[in-house]
Amino acid sequence: MTQKSLVSTSFITSMKSQTLDIKSITPRCESFRSSFSPFSDVEISLPPKICKTPEPWTMMKNRHRRLTLDEFCLSPNSPDVISYDESQRVCDTVLPSEPTLIGVRTIDLSTLKQVIKDHVYVEIIDCRYPYEYNAGHIKGALNLWNEDLLLNHFPIEKDLPQSPSILLFYCEFSGTRAPALARHFRRTDQHSCNPYLIYKEVYLIDKGFCEVFEHYNEICEGEYIEMNDERFVVQKKECSRIVAYIRKGRQVSSPRHSNITPLSLSANSI
Repeated sequence: MTQKSLVSTSFITSMKSQTLDIKSITPRCESFRSSFSPFSDVEISLPPKICKTPEPWTMMKNRHRRLTLDEFCLSPNSPDVISYDESQRVCDTVLPSEPTLIGVRTIDLSTLKQVIKDHVYVEIIDCRYPYEYNAGHIKGALNLWNEDLLLNHFPIEKDLPQSPSILLFYCEFSGTRAPALARHFRRTDQHSCNPYLIYKEVYLIDKGFCEVFEHYNEICEGEYIEMNDERFVVQKKECSRIVAYIRKGRQVSSPRHSNITPLSLSANSI
């Protein structure tokens, strides 16, 4: 071997000994290989994952919940507040009731009878169609069967004070129409510009007018007819059409063969 070759070999050996082991000083990262790339043998390193700082549990717990007026006054965001027990944020409802999946609690028939007797600020909302209401209903009930009628009678606006009223919703079985209106009403209140619920006490009457009429006929007037009564097929179709249009947020035009509009179609018009 020539002297020149020996020098070259010695130089390469010394350089190898000084080469840094990159794998030993870089963090171990998740890697992947693309099966669709012509460079599928090239190893690509991904940056380490960055985890979002978790929010405090107390903030996450009530992040999507609108406070009532009393709760807002006790909240940490309110001026001149003192420390308080977290459990005080969740105020008990006035009436004994059961929770539902739609965020509106239900009361049973015995509670209904008692609340009508004992409470002054009670508003009973009949969500059935006008021909059903005209035939018979709970005494003192208001026939507010669509969203426009409901929000015109019970407005939800900025800076309105909290109402003392207890609102009780029902339909034939309290299975579809009353839950839909009560849920819409509660959501509108929750998404208003107020930091509290204007109408805190909102309930569904369990099992609806069918059960009320059968077991507590003394708090009803008139008679009970079904929504699908064959005598009112046209009226049912018309009311269903109006409700559907209002829910879609469209302006309802007058029917072809009628002058009925959502607000003019009251309990006395059918």
